[in-house]
Amino acid sequence: MMLIQNKMVLPVKQEEKFINKVTAVFIADSYEEYSKKDLMDIRFLDNLLDFAANEKDNINDETCELLEPYLRFDENPVRNWSPFAQKVLEPELAGKASGAASGLCKFVGAMVMYHGAAKIVKPKMDALQIAEARLGKAMGELNGAETELALVMAEVAELDAELAKAQGVMNMLKDSAAAMQRQMDAANKLLTGLSGENARWTEDSKNFALRRKRLIGDVGCVCAFVVYCGPFNSEFRDRLYQTFMADTQKRQVPAHEKIAQVAFLVDQGTIGEWALEGLPSDELSIQNAIMVTRSSRYPLMIDPQGQANRWIKSREKARIAENPAMCITTLGSRNLKDQIEFTMGEGLCLVIENVENEIDPMLDPVMDKAIIKKGKNMYINVSDQNMDYKEKFSLYFTSRLPNPHFSPELSAKCTVIDFTVTLRGLEQQLLGKLIGMEMKSLEETLAALEEDVTNNTKSLQLLDKQLLDRLSNSTGNLLEDTELIEVLANTKAKAKEVEGKLAEADERKIEINEKREQFRVVATRGSIMYFNMTDMTNVVNPITGQPSGWMYNCSLLQFLEQFEISVRQSEKCQPTSKRVEKIIQFLTYKVYRYMNRGLYERDKMMFKLLVTLKILVMDNKITGGDVSMLLKGGSALDIKAERSNPFRWLSDRIWLNVIQMSRQPFGSDQVVFFREIIDFIQRNEANWRKWFDENEPENCPVPDYDERINMDRSLGPFLRLVIVRCMREDRTGVSCSQFIETMLDSRFTAPVTDSISEIYDESGNRKPTLYLLTAGSDPTFAIDELAKKKKKYPTDKVSMGEGQEKVAREKNNAAFLTGGWVILQNSHLGIGYMCELEDVLLKTPEIEDDFRLWITCEITTRFPIGLLQIAIKVTLEPPAGLKAGLSRTYGTMVTQELLDKIDTPQWRTLVYVQCFLHSIVQERRKFGPIGWCIPYEYNNSDLDACLIFLEKHVSTSLTSGQGISWVTVQYMVAEAQYGGRITDDLDRELFNTYTAKWFCDDIWKASFTFNNYASDYNYKIPEGLEIQNFRDAIETIPPVDSPLIFGLHPNADLTYRLKEASEMIAHILVHLWWLLLLLFLLWLLLLQPKSECTNGHVLFVCCCCVCCCCCCCCCCCCCCCCCYCCCCYCYCCCCCCCCFCCCLLLLLLLLLLFLLLLLLCFENLAFCFLFYHVFMLLLLLLSCVGGRMVVGALRPPSSRLSRRTKQQQ
Repeated sequence: MMLIQNKMVLPVKQEEKFINKVTAVFIADSYEEYSKKDLMDIRFLDNLLDFAANEKDNINDETCELLEPYLRFDENPVRNWSPFAQKVLEPELAGKASGAASGLCKFVGAMVMYHGAAKIVKPKMDALQIAEARLGKAMGELNGAETELALVMAEVAELDAELAKAQGVMNMLKDSAAAMQRQMDAANKLLTGLSGENARWTEDSKNFALRRKRLIGDVGCVCAFVVYCGPFNSEFRDRLYQTFMADTQKRQVPAHEKIAQVAFLVDQGTIGEWALEGLPSDELSIQNAIMVTRSSRYPLMIDPQGQANRWIKSREKARIAENPAMCITTLGSRNLKDQIEFTMGEGLCLVIENVENEIDPMLDPVMDKAIIKKGKNMYINVSDQNMDYKEKFSLYFTSRLPNPHFSPELSAKCTVIDFTVTLRGLEQQLLGKLIGMEMKSLEETLAALEEDVTNNTKSLQLLDKQLLDRLSNSTGNLLEDTELIEVLANTKAKAKEVEGKLAEADERKIEINEKREQFRVVATRGSIMYFNMTDMTNVVNPITGQPSGWMYNCSLLQFLEQFEISVRQSEKCQPTSKRVEKIIQFLTYKVYRYMNRGLYERDKMMFKLLVTLKILVMDNKITGGDVSMLLKGGSALDIKAERSNPFRWLSDRIWLNVIQMSRQPFGSDQVVFFREIIDFIQRNEANWRKWFDENEPENCPVPDYDERINMDRSLGPFLRLVIVRCMREDRTGVSCSQFIETMLDSRFTAPVTDSISEIYDESGNRKPTLYLLTAGSDPTFAIDELAKKKKKYPTDKVSMGEGQEKVAREKNNAAFLTGGWVILQNSHLGIGYMCELEDVLLKTPEIEDDFRLWITCEITTRFPIGLLQIAIKVTLEPPAGLKAGLSRTYGTMVTQELLDKIDTPQWRTLVYVQCFLHSIVQERRKFGPIGWCIPYEYNNSDLDACLIFLEKHVSTSLTSGQGISWVTVQYMVAEAQYGGRITDDLDRELFNTYTAKWFCDDIWKASFTFNNYASDYNYKIPEGLEIQNFRDAIETIPPVDSPLIFGLHPNADLTYRLKEASEMIAHILVHLWWLLLLLFLLWLLLLQPKSECTNGHVLFVCCCCVCCCCCCCCCCCCCCCCCYCCCCYCYCCCCCCCCFCCCLLLLLLLLLLFLLLLLLCFENLAFCFLFYHVFMLLLLLLSCVGGRMVVGALRPPSSRLSRRTKQQQ
């Protein structure tokens, strides 16, 4: 303590101790001498506290060092340098002796510790004092500076206020300037952006009032077009539309003089979308699509080619995909009611296919849209059941019938639309298909390009629409609408980009189209061939009245298959022009062969002539007037009104033909080639008379004209045909053959036969073969022979008739699984099963590839068109001509195996003689009573029976060593085989004469010929071992047979040729006459009763009971009148035609009846047939059915109320 208090203590005793052999001097304990006194001091505690408070900073280092031994102790003696055995100033030890001592020990240790800490803190505290002093000084200076600063800041605040005021003025000026600049920029952008639209909008603004004024008439014409023009073709639509516009102008309804209905109703973007969906791009198809999408009534589409059906399915693909089984159906479906309920309730579409002439009355409320509203829900009562109805529901009807007969009631409920493909529309489709096969990448590029053009066009229209919407909906100042400016800028940029793409696309389309156009002639030829195929469906036999053309129905898919085969199999060559020529030749002949095998002999020449004439018309070598001249001659002229006939050797009909020829301009140049023919005949009558009397005038030079005809290579053959037809009508058929051979190819006039093996190769498991039967024909034997070769014998045969549908169904179902062959014979007696057979073939999921279906049928219009359009049609009829008959026999019945059965020349000779006789007796039928008293139906079974007999007889003769018994052969052939059909004694005698002359020993002589009279050709028996030797010899036979080979006089050919020509021309003329009659009916339908005819008698059709009666009108307006029906006793508003029309019809009937009787007197059967058709049509027009069909067809929709609807009202 004394050390801590720095008190000197004298004397200090020293004590020596040894520590680690080092002598250390320590201060001896002086507690007793010095400390007791202080401890006893009463102020000792105060002194300590005072020391701790005031003098603790005076402790020096030396004192602390002296206290160190007392405060530090280490138990390890090595490290312990303290002289004590334990820590001296340990509070715990001191506390054992005295509590006060413990506190003192702590006090001493704390003071030492404080000193150690003070040594560190002290300098810092000194520095703190210095810093605080300096701080005080600085704070004084600071206060002075702050005072000065406050003064300065006050001055600055005043300046800042002035600055802020100045800046506010400046910012206001800047904002004003910026706003003005923005408005100037916006104005410039608006002016720049809208500069392109300025002229158009200005013009539109000027014309808007005029367009608005004329909108009523325009809309009226276009709506009438949509409502009424659907059932007609392009020509009739144009005529009706022109009538609508003329009537509008006549009634002084404001309207434009010319209204493009397509541009008025639809934009290019929508047309492009339709094209991408598969709609053809021709105008008629676009009109049809407009009617489908714009009409308020459900569409009923006449769709023989299936194009509308495919387009609808593509257009409604998304909705159909939700439930295809419920969205596509037929009227005969058992689930039709469920399908209607489902699609109406879900707002889907319903496509009803294969509609015929009538529609199930169950659909009437749906077609009438007889909607019942209950709250927010809508219903339609179908078969006494309320079915949910949604506005998105769509209903489509498609019919494959080319000429359906829809009732007026059905036409009133639906929009009837004729989707029949057009010539140009099909041409475009064929061109695309052809380019896709020849230059696939080019067609793909064009397709992608058209899609881009469509999308860009739509984008351009959308941008334009958005701009107009923004401009029209903008409020306030346009210059302040920044969004509008941005939209305008973006719109113009995108529009410029799109326009650039469209311009580029147009350039590329021009380049692509230039390459495509090289192949257009192929597409044109294909289109011509297809429409010739469809024209054959209108054929009617002028004599029997049989509508054989119905069985000629072909589908577009069948034609496209032939088109693709022609492109693939035709010769590949360069350059493109040569390749195109090869495709055209192959295609024309391929389609001809495809149709030829399914045509009756009487129609084959007509088909070839139609093909040739249409090709020439499309090539602008001849005109429609030239064709009309060829077909009609001078029949339109009146013999009394023309100059008298100076030539006794020319009949009046031929004289009228000559006069018409002298007036007819031919070809595209419209040159009157035969202008001087009458003068030539008068000056050179002898030569003309000689040419006229020739047996084959078509092969003789035409007096005064032959050189000119030969010089004109394009028109010359047609001119020769015309003059032969006009002056020697009996040689028209032969001349047509020469004309066809010259203009097309010799292959078209050569006899052709399709073997059953070729037909089998073309058929398939879903493509049946349909044989069109004639009297006595039966393909069963040939099918069985083929089945034996294909290891499918025996075939399952079903003779159709009552109760045989079930058997046929079972046979077919079994053959589907086993791959067998089924023959349905006489299917015209089982039409019910034929109607379901198409669906069975197309919808059966699995049919063995080897399955084949063979059908035989006679002509019937009840045969289902769907089955006709998937079947391969073949006629079993002897071909016309001796050469054709032999070619067919040696192509189908006579084979190399048959000739090799007996290895002797006599056998092959007998086979040829028998085949020749078979062709002769068949060809004699064409001469009528001159050939046979009774036209017997000899067929291949007779020939087959004779060949079997001859084979056995020759084999027996060779085996026995005896010669051939000609008496036996003659009797078996003339009396047993063919004679079984003969009932007339003269015919039997004639047949025995043939066998006596041709079945004798003379046939073994090399000099033997079948013709005993002089002729240009000797009909000899060919020699050779191979069947090809006989076929080659047959090819040398003249295509035109002389009557001499049949043992007839050359004049026998005159009657036959005249009849043949008359029938062929009458066939073709039927189409022209029907067209003229339709035009007349259209004119009649457009007649309206005059406003002055009130209280007059009219012929009208009651819209309630649909009967035709003549009653008094209560009132009469332009097109409708309120009439009293004498049948159902109701008043109704119906379309009517005034009694003047009835009188006109009656006069026409009397006139035609007189002409009919006059022509019968002259035995002109062809023209009698035409006038008979006209007579019956006009008679039908006056009947109730005619009134309903004709007058009711164009009734206004508002007046077509069914009886049921009236009763409900």
